[in-house]
Parts: sequence; structure tokens; C-alpha cells
Amino acid sequence: MSDLSVTGAVANFSSGTAYYYTFVATNEATNIWSSPNGAFGTQGSPSVDTASGASGLGAGIATLNGRLIADGGSALQDVRIYFGTSDGGTTPDNWDTSYAFSPGAISVGDTFSTNVTDLLYGVEYRYRVYALNAFGAAWSDVATFLTTPPESPWTPAVMSEAVAWFDAADSDTIWADTAATTPATTTVGRWDDKSGNHNNFEQTTAGDRPSYNANDSRMNNMPTVGYDLARKYLRSTNTFAAKRSYLTTYYDAATFGSWHALSADAGNTVRIAGGQSGQTSFTDVGIATSYKDGSSVTNYASGVTVLPMGPTLWNVTFDATTTDEWLLLSGTPSYGGWENGALGEIVYTDGTEDLTGQQKLEGYLAHKWGTESNLPSDHPYMDGAPGIPGNFAITNATATNVLAASADIRVRWMRRSPYSRSRHTGVRSAMPQRRLG
Repeated sequence: MSDLSVTGAVANFSSGTAYYYTFVATNEATNIWSSPNGAFGTQGSPSVDTASGASGLGAGIATLNGRLIADGGSALQDVRIYFGTSDGGTTPDNWDTSYAFSPGAISVGDTFSTNVTDLLYGVEYRYRVYALNAFGAAWSDVATFLTTPPESPWTPAVMSEAVAWFDAADSDTIWADTAATTPATTTVGRWDDKSGNHNNFEQTTAGDRPSYNANDSRMNNMPTVGYDLARKYLRSTNTFAAKRSYLTTYYDAATFGSWHALSADAGNTVRIAGGQSGQTSFTDVGIATSYKDGSSVTNYASGVTVLPMGPTLWNVTFDATTTDEWLLLSGTPSYGGWENGALGEIVYTDGTEDLTGQQKLEGYLAHKWGTESNLPSDHPYMDGAPGIPGNFAITNATATNVLAASADIRVRWMRRSPYSRSRHTGVRSAMPQRRLG
């Protein structure tokens, strides 16, 4: 029997599909099948999907994944991921943005991805994968995802150990009068406690009220109370018990004066103060241990020099829990001394917070007041302030240029770190849920 070639025309194949075939010969004795089998693929448009969908979901971040299932037997000309807050379908112009990939670098079965950032929590994002060759385009099904909740500001408000908290950066807590009817602009008659315990400080004598500086260049252009170079002070309206104090301050002088205090109890049992006249170090009365920017510092007798002292974080622990009325920017009034510096923020606690709580408070104050670079290199919040799970706070929003189909949406929000010292306004002519700025 001579060789025999058999051919046949077959039609109605699907484009871009792999097919397999074989040959069989039959006589009265047996069936004989060809070996090996044959295979071929038809040309057509490619095939893609979103692989495992979005991955690496975090606060404001995600990784968008794609996969090339088939190239259609033709070289790819374009590969993209289209992304946005609504499904643009198979119309490129309906998507917010797209990310292009190098077609020649992607083979059948490969996965590819791109990272997206600055996403908002609570907004459902969508994306599709797209590929094009000489025979046509292909789109994946839509994939959707939500980012994880961002960290919102950690503040002393979450500390059960805080017994009193005063923040010069919160203008809603600083008043010109003791009745809290007029916001402070030059002097402070009352400073409200933010801990919720109502341990406010005030000064009933107008001539003894300390200054309020809304933009103090000596404190990284942040607000402060104090720096009068005269005997000006505040006194607590209540008696409260404290064992530890955290404060941000500066001292704009070459030496400390006698018994000039940042804070003291009215009975003068505890005094956070400068040394005797002529000293250049920090001392205390009734304080066992103190920390300057997270580093251990003892009293002035140790010879530890701290002057001149720019914006500085202090964490001081008293010898014992002291229950009394308290003063800011002065010791016992009969001494007649004053502090040649000012306070940005001060928190009194009952001293029961653990090391983690202390470090969170140090990190909060350092990043808020711009002294984080002075923290020890091994401090857990050296590189970033502490946070707690939550949503970004939108403080106000307005709409302008309102037309039938669009409006300019302005939203005031806190950007970047939860301890960012500035607020920003973003504007975009778009749906309100889109990312601003």
C-alpha cells in the first residue's frame, strides 16, 4: 500500500481558540490512530481577566491585577487596566484613568499589576483589564473593591489615665475671659480642659493673664500660651490628682531665673521649673524622673545642660501622686517668679499608663509640634505618629458653580499623618465621592 495523504476543509471555528485533531484508519482487522495528534489555533482577539482581583488592600492603597489568558495567535498591540469609581464598561473614555503595560513583555498565562494610592475609604472602586491585537480588543469582567479604613488621629482623648489636657493649638478652648464668651486673641483668661474632666485653668485678674500667640516663631509657628517676661499665670478651678505630666515648651533665655516654673501645684510640692539663678539646666521639685524628647534627664545638679531650649517635649514623673490646685507658667505666686518661655500643650495623667501609652503620647506631641526628629532613633514613633482605625474627618464642605450636570465640591480635610499640623482644601468638578486634591 502506498502512502496516502488525506485533507479536508473545516469551517466555523471560534477565533483565538486552540483545537486538536487526529487521524484514524479502519479496515476489517483493526483501527489505527495517528501518533502524535495534531494541534492548531485559530487567530482572533485576545482574552484577559482580573486574575485574583485587587490585592494588597490598605489605607488608601491597592494593587490592581490582570492576566493574559490567550493572545489570539497574534502579537499584542496594547494592554491596559482601566480604573475608576464607576464602571466605564468597554468604553475607554468612560473611565477615570488607565494604566498601560508593555505588550511585548506579557506572555500567555502571565499576570501583571499596578499599584494605586491616595484612595478614599468607603468608596467602591472598579477596574477592568483590556488587551488589543490585530484581530480585535478584549475586556475582562469588572472587579470591585474597598480599601481598608485609614488611621485617624490618636489623641489623649482616648486615654482614661488623662486627668487634664490643655492644647494651645485648639483655639476653641482658649478664651479672653473667664466666662468663655470671647475667644482669646492677645491674653488668656481661661484655658479649657480637653480631657472631659472640666479641670479648667483661668486667671480672674486681667493684669495677670498670660499672652496668647497664634503663630509663635519660637514654637515652629504654632500657637502658644505664655512668654510674657513678667509674672503672668493661670490657676486651675478645681483640685485634681496627678502623677505625671507631658508638655511641649521652649525657653528663650540663656539662663533660668530663680524658681521660675512651667507648672506647679499650689502647695509647691511639685514644681517643673528652672534651676537657681545662673543655671543652664532643668530642675524639678518632687519629680523623680524626667524625659526630654524621650531621653532620660535628671535635675540640674547632674550638670545636664538644656539651655538654650527650642521646641522641646518633656515627660516628667512626680515622686508621688499630688492632689491640689495647679498653676501654669508660675510656681507658688508668693515667689513672684515667671517662666521665660511658653507652653504649646500639656497633659496631666494619673501615672497609671503603661510604656506603650507613654510612647503614644510622646509620639503624638512630637509629631504635632514638630519635634519628632529629636526622639531617640529607637522610639516606636520616630518615623510616624500613632493612629487608631477610623475614617478621615471631613470638617466642612461647600458646593459652588452648580450646573445641571456638575459642581465644584470643596471639602476641608486632614491630609497625610493624623498629626498633620495643617488643614487643606481640595476642589474638583466631579462627583463628591471622587478623590479630591
